Amino acid sequence: MYYFKRFPKIFYDIEKNGKPVIIKNIALRFKLLDIIQSKTALYYDYTVQDGERPDIVADKYYGSPTKDWLIFLINNIIDPQWDWPMSSQQLKRYVIKKYGSLSAATNESDDSAIHHYERILQPQERLFDGTVVPERTVIIDKTTYDDVSLLASEKRKVTYYTYEVNKNNVKSQIKLLDKRYQSSFLRQMESELQSLPSVN
Repeated sequence: MYYFKRFPKIFYDIEKNGKPVIIKNIALRFKLLDIIQSKTALYYDYTVQDGERPDIVADKYYGSPTKDWLIFLINNIIDPQWDWPMSSQQLKRYVIKKYGSLSAATNESDDSAIHHYERILQPQERLFDGTVVPERTVIIDKTTYDDVSLLASEKRKVTYYTYEVNKNNVKSQIKLLDKRYQSSFLRQMESELQSLPSVN
């Protein structure tokens, strides 16, 4: 990752054998996260579009694809390969590989394709002022789902495919640092980098 290149180096006994080696001091990441999380008003919500890569978002909003590390840091993304949302095509391939086929993960009439059952406590609604009140659900077991007293509108089956899509959609909701504060944050980062000891 680009920003790790500038992290200071330290001696660290990885093997716990009394023979320290030189490594990057990635503990600085947590200090930077503290700075970020203490200033929540400087961020805004962003939905990653289908197939949009981190470097594309960085170039679009910060003027440089190399600032994708800033997006990773703000959203506490450790592994971009798994923590970044997949494109629809990538997701489809992932589901087929994991579950054998799309039909094996989408067939609601086959219990083996069901990840879990939900009871809908409150459907999503939009208030007169445009505010969206999110849906509220709770996971239930199959016996409760099959209870005839529950109306069809009050329950649902969640297939493995739907589960994976929902999980991917959650990853699509990220935060971006307001570009007006980009320079001041980078200055703070530089200050933190310079204050830490480093091994040449």
